[in-house]
Amino acid sequence: MSFYYIHSALMFIGFIFIIIGVFSARFLKKMRWWLKLHKTMNIIGALSTIIGIALMTSYISYTGSKHFNHIHSYLGFFVGFLSVITPLIGFVQLKALKSKIKFRPIHRFLGRLLIISMIFNILLGLRFAGII
Repeated sequence: MSFYYIHSALMFIGFIFIIIGVFSARFLKKMRWWLKLHKTMNIIGALSTIIGIALMTSYISYTGSKHFNHIHSYLGFFVGFLSVITPLIGFVQLKALKSKIKFRPIHRFLGRLLIISMIFNILLGLRFAGII
């Protein structure tokens, strides 16, 4: 199986889990377990995304190709960064409830930016692969 297929599958799985996490925060707040679901889905999504990026980066290094030769690569790096920093800010938000810095708006903004970036990069990846 091609590394491109594995990369695509991991990134898509990451996207789906992150979407489930976002929707749980948006629509399931009346349930007692929404936060546990939100955290679990986003952690699994972030891990899948980071593994997908690491796999492709390793493959590109192995083949001797250039890493950043397409906007998909740059946006993918940004998606990886957001996949790590957004949950971290969410955890800080829960631990620093009495902080003067309000982390919730930052966490929400970055989560939305992550979803938009992922959608755009999925479309770029499909175009890059010649699918659309």
